[in-house]
Amino acid sequence: MNRIPLFCLLLQCSLIGFSATDEEVMEKTKLNPPSTWDGETLFERIPSDKSGINVAYDFNESHPLRRLYPYGWATGNVAIGDLNGDGRADLFFPGTTSGHRLFIQGDDFTFNDVTALAQVSGSAAWSSSAILGDIDNDKDLDIFVINYESANELFINISSGGVVRFVEAAADYELNIITGAQHASFVDFDSDGNLDLYLQTYHIEPEGGRPDEIETRVNGKSVAVDPQWQRSYLGYLDKDGEPQWVEAPLPDRLYRNNGTGKFVHDTSLNLGLGGSYTTSHIWWDLDHNLAPDLYLSNDSHGPDLLFLNRSGKPFLDISLLSLPNTPWFSRGAAAADFNGDLLIDLFASESAPITHLDRLAYGEPFRPDVFRMSQSGGPTQVTRNTLFANTGSSRFAEIGRMAGLANTGATWSVKSADYDGDGWTDVFLTTGDARDWTSVASNNLSGESLQGKTRWDILENSPSRREADKAFRNLGNWQFEESAKAWGLDHVGMSYSASQGDLDGDGDLDLIVCPLGEEVLVYRNHSQAPRIVIDARGEQTNTHGIGCELLAEIGDRKFVRQMFPNSGFKGSDEAAFFLPTLRDQSVDKITIRWPVSGAMETLTDLEPGFRYSLREAYSVTAAVEREGRESPMFVGSRVLDNLSRPEQPFNDYQSEAFLPPGWSRTGPGIAAAHLNQDDFAEIIFGGSTGNGPRMAVRTPDLSKGVNTLAAERQYEDTGMVFFDADNDGTSDLFVASGGIEAGNNSALLQDRLYLNKKDEGFVIDEAAIPSLQENSSTVTAADFDRDGDVDLFVGAGFEPGKYPSAGTSRLLVNDGNGKFTDQTESKANGLQDVGFVTGAIWTDVDNDGWLDLMITCHWGGIKQWKNREGTLFDRTSAAELDSLTGLWNGITGRDINNDGDIDYLVTNEGLNSGKSSPANLYRGDFLGIGRNIILETVSENGSELPLLGWLDLAEAAPAMLDTIKSPQAFTSNFLPEHFNQAAFDKAEKWSVSHLETGLLLNDGEGNFTFTPLPGLVQDSQGYGSILTDVNFDGICDAYVVQNRGSATVRRPDPMETGVSQFFLGTGNSETPFQPIVTGESGLLAIGPARGVIATDLNKDNKPDFIVSLNDNDPAVFINAIESEEFEPLKVPLNTVGKNPAGARVTVEIADFPTQTAEYYAGDGYLSQSPPELFFGSPAEAKGKATVNIRWADGTTTRRRIYFDSQ
Repeated sequence: MNRIPLFCLLLQCSLIGFSATDEEVMEKTKLNPPSTWDGETLFERIPSDKSGINVAYDFNESHPLRRLYPYGWATGNVAIGDLNGDGRADLFFPGTTSGHRLFIQGDDFTFNDVTALAQVSGSAAWSSSAILGDIDNDKDLDIFVINYESANELFINISSGGVVRFVEAAADYELNIITGAQHASFVDFDSDGNLDLYLQTYHIEPEGGRPDEIETRVNGKSVAVDPQWQRSYLGYLDKDGEPQWVEAPLPDRLYRNNGTGKFVHDTSLNLGLGGSYTTSHIWWDLDHNLAPDLYLSNDSHGPDLLFLNRSGKPFLDISLLSLPNTPWFSRGAAAADFNGDLLIDLFASESAPITHLDRLAYGEPFRPDVFRMSQSGGPTQVTRNTLFANTGSSRFAEIGRMAGLANTGATWSVKSADYDGDGWTDVFLTTGDARDWTSVASNNLSGESLQGKTRWDILENSPSRREADKAFRNLGNWQFEESAKAWGLDHVGMSYSASQGDLDGDGDLDLIVCPLGEEVLVYRNHSQAPRIVIDARGEQTNTHGIGCELLAEIGDRKFVRQMFPNSGFKGSDEAAFFLPTLRDQSVDKITIRWPVSGAMETLTDLEPGFRYSLREAYSVTAAVEREGRESPMFVGSRVLDNLSRPEQPFNDYQSEAFLPPGWSRTGPGIAAAHLNQDDFAEIIFGGSTGNGPRMAVRTPDLSKGVNTLAAERQYEDTGMVFFDADNDGTSDLFVASGGIEAGNNSALLQDRLYLNKKDEGFVIDEAAIPSLQENSSTVTAADFDRDGDVDLFVGAGFEPGKYPSAGTSRLLVNDGNGKFTDQTESKANGLQDVGFVTGAIWTDVDNDGWLDLMITCHWGGIKQWKNREGTLFDRTSAAELDSLTGLWNGITGRDINNDGDIDYLVTNEGLNSGKSSPANLYRGDFLGIGRNIILETVSENGSELPLLGWLDLAEAAPAMLDTIKSPQAFTSNFLPEHFNQAAFDKAEKWSVSHLETGLLLNDGEGNFTFTPLPGLVQDSQGYGSILTDVNFDGICDAYVVQNRGSATVRRPDPMETGVSQFFLGTGNSETPFQPIVTGESGLLAIGPARGVIATDLNKDNKPDFIVSLNDNDPAVFINAIESEEFEPLKVPLNTVGKNPAGARVTVEIADFPTQTAEYYAGDGYLSQSPPELFFGSPAEAKGKATVNIRWADGTTTRRRIYFDSQ
C-alpha cells in the first residue's frame, strides 16, 4: 500500500512506453575492496604529498577583496564528478586568490593536476564556487564557475580519447552573468528534460563601506536609489512618508534552459521566488511527485523559505504552513531520510554557540529582533540548528534539540550520508569563522556604524573563530551520537564548504572539506560495510539523473535516496546513489523513478560489491512500495469552525519577572456531555478573560444554556466538568477559575457551579460551593465515598506572583443536594498541599472497588492518594512514584496491555525545549532588590547554570551592571557567586528528574513502572491525551496533543514544534505503542493544543477526536477507519439513575482480548469526554459479548450483546 502525504497531490505522469530487460538497461562494474589502514578512526586524513591535492584557500588579510572574508565567497569549494569518462570521481576547485585547479583521479587515491592541459585555469576573477552538470546532453559533465562581480564561466567538456579538454562558453549560453552570486545548482525545475540554473546571491557590500548619503527619487509609493547603489541598497517610505534607504539583498535568479543551448529567461519573480540574504539552497522532492522543491537558507534578516513546486504554476511559499521555526543565522542545509520511514527530512544549520555556558557569554544581543520576527507572521527564527522531521503531512515537526543536533557552533556545511554503512543516515558538519562575530556588538555591524567602513574593517581586529568540525552517528529513533573524534573528523579550524564522493572506488563516501587558510582536508572512508553504487543515466536528456528518486528493499529494511548533488554550504557532490547492503546480503529490489518521463525502473537481486549504471527505462517488475495506508485513519472536519475568540493581550512578566511564558494562555479547557439524551454530545470550550465560554450544540432547545454561559466573560476558565450535582437527572456544570491576570485573592478566581435548569439554561448557584478565591487548575468528579452523589477534587494552580508555589487543593464533598463543603483536612489530610496540580483523575488503581486519586504536578511529582473506604491517604512512595518529578501537564488511564488493571499516560515537557534533567528552580531575593525572583537552572558538564542570562537579570536589577558589566563577566562565576549567598540558603527549591511524556504500567497492586513513549511525542510539551480503541481491535490506542505556543522577549521561541502524536496499541507490555506518522493517522494539530476528547460525532460507534486550541478554532477529526476484521463497540454510560463518573467497564468476548476502561469526568489536560467508552469486537464474532460495569458507588451492571441478533 502506498503512503501518500496529505499535501501531496501526485501528478499522474504519462509513462513513456520503453521497456527493457535488466541486462539491457544495466551495466555493472566491480567495486574495489574496502580500503583499510592502521588507524582506529573511520576516516583517514590523506596528506597532500600522498593524494596530490595541494589546494589551499588563502586567508590573505591584505587582499583588495578582503571584505569578502566575513561571508562565504572567500572559501571556495570542490565539485566532484567523473570528468574524463573513466568511471572514477575527479575534482575541480574554483580559484579565489589564484586560478582554478582540476585533478583527475589516478590509482590508489592519487590525483593528477591537469588544469593547464584541460584549459580550465580561468580568469583572474574571485570565484566563490563551482558545480557540475551535463548542459549539452552529450553524457559528460561540464563545469560552471560562479564568480564575484565578474562574469561567470562555463567550461564545456570536449574531452575525447582519454584527453581531458574543456572550452569556455558562458557567453554562448548567456550565462556570463555578473552579480554577487555565491553558489548555483543545475536542476530541471519545469520537467522539460533540460537542466535549468538556480543562481544563489547574497549582498554586495560596497568597497569603502556604506555611503553617508544616497540620492533617492520618489515615484508614488516607490523609492528608487541612485543607480550606482541599486545593487546594495533599497529605497522605501518611512511612516512619515519620507524617503529612506536601507541595505538590501540581491534577488536569487532562476534561469530556464530553453533547450536550444540558451539560458534566456530570468523567471525568479514569475515563479514566486523573492529576494533574501541567501546563504545556501537545496533542491529536494519533499512530496515525492518528481517536481523538485526548494529550500532557501537566509541569514538573520528573515526566516528560511520553503517553496513547493506546483509543476507549471508559480512556486508556492509554504514556509509558514510547513515549518515551525527556522535558524536565525542560517547557513547550510541537507535533505535525507533520517529515520527510515521513506519520507525526506531536512536539517538546517545555524551559527551559534555550542554550550549553554557559551550562549550565556554570547548574551544573545539579537534577542529582541528574534522576538519581533516571531511576531511578524513568518516562521519563528531560533538561534540553533533545526532538524525537520517529515510527518507525511503538510507540517514538519522540528526536533533538533531532542535529537542532540541543535548546538554545534559556527556551522556552515551540512552533509548527510550513511558513512559507516549501518543503514542509518549520519551527519557531518563544518564549523568555524574567519572572525568571531559574537565579539562585536550587533549594533556595530549595521546601519550608520558602517558609514565609510565595511564589516571586515570592524571585525578585522577580532579573533578568528576556530572550531572543531562535528560528526554525528545516527543511532535510529531520532538519536544521534557525537562521533567526530571517533571518526577522525574533528579538525579544528575555519571550515566552510564540503563535498562528498567515492574517491577510491570502494563504494563508500569520502569527504573533502575546504577550510580557510590551510590546505583542503581530504578524508578517506575506511568503512568495511558492503555496498552498492548506482548511477542513473538519462537516455536523451538529464543524463546524470538529476531529480531521480530511488527506493530500495534490503532484507527487512527500506531506503529512499534522491539525486540532488548540491547540498550543505556550496557542496557539489558526486551524482550517484550510495547504498549499504547490510550484512553482505543482496539488494532484494530497487526502483528508480525518473522525472519527465515518469518511468519506474525496477531491478531485483543486485549483488553487493558492484557499481551499477542504469539507463532510463520502464520495467514491468512491481516497484518497491511505500508501506502504509492509502487514506488516513482520520479526516479533518470544520464543523466547529468560528468558535474561537482571541486571547486578550497580557504581559506575563507584569505578574512576575522571569515567569516562563504561557501561563496567561493555559486554556481553553474542553468538556462534553449528553444534555438532552439525543445521542449527540454537547461540547463546551472554556472562556478567557474578556470572552465567555463557548458551547457547541446540535439542537435549538439548548441555545438558552449557551447564551447564559457565554455572558460569563470576566473569568479565566480552567478545568470544567459536567456531572449531576443535585441528583435531578440533568448534567450540571462546574467551572474552575484561574489564570494570572486577576492577581491574588480576586473574586474573579471564584470557582462556579452552574445548575442545569433546562428552560432557564445554566444558572449559577453561588451558595453551592465554598469561597475558593485562588488560582484553580484542573477539576475531576466522582462519587469517591460511595454515598450516591458526585464529589469534586479541585487542583490548585500556582499562586500568582509566586510561581511555582501552589495554592490550596480542595476535596469538595457533596451533601446529596448539590451543596459542597471542603472536607480536605478530615478526609484527605495533606492533599491541600499536594503541589501545583495540572492533571487529576478518580481511578481504581488496585481494583478494590474504591476510587483512588492520581495527580500530576508541574515542578512536582505524580501523586497517588489511596481511597480507604472514603478516606484518602498519600501512597505515592509505596507506589514507587516519588522519584518521578517533572513538569507534568496531565494524566489519563485505561488498560493498555489487556491484563485487567488500569495503566496511565502522563504528559510532560518533552525533550525538545532546551531544558535538561535534572533541572532546578529557585525562588528568593538573589539580587538583593527586596523581592523574590525565579531562577531556573540547567545542568551542563557537572555545573549548574542559570537558564536565562545577563541581559534578563540586568533588566530586573539594573544595579547588577555596576559589578557585572558584560555577558562574559557574568559567565566567569556562577551560582551563587554573583548572587546573595544568604538568599540562596533561604531560597525555595524545586527539582525535576524526568522530562519525557510516558506510561505508568500498573502491576495490579497500584505500583508502577515508568516507560517513556517513543517517537515525536517528545518533541514538544504534551498536554491533553486520550486512551481509547480507534481501530476496534481490542487493544488500547493513544493520542497526545502538544505545544506551549507562547513567546516573550526573554524567551522568543514559542515552542510550537509538535504536530500531535497518535499511537497504535500493540498489547505488549514491553512496547505498548507504535507511533504512527501524521500523514497516516490524519491527526495534525498545529499550534498550542490544550485539551482533547473522544466522542462519536456521526453515530457510527467510532471514537472521533476534538482538540481545543489556544486562540484558534478547535480541530475536529472524524474516524475514517474501515476494517474487515473488527467492528466498533460503543458502550454509553448515561444510564438513568447512575452517575457515569468513575465507572469501570470490562468487555469480555470469546477468543478476543479482555478490554478494561474507566470513564473520567475530568482527565488528560483540562478535558472531559462525554460518558461513552469505545471498544472493539471481531467482525465475524459469534455468541455474545459480556459488558460488566462497576459504578463509582460500588453497584454493578451486566449487559450482554448478542452478535447474531439485531
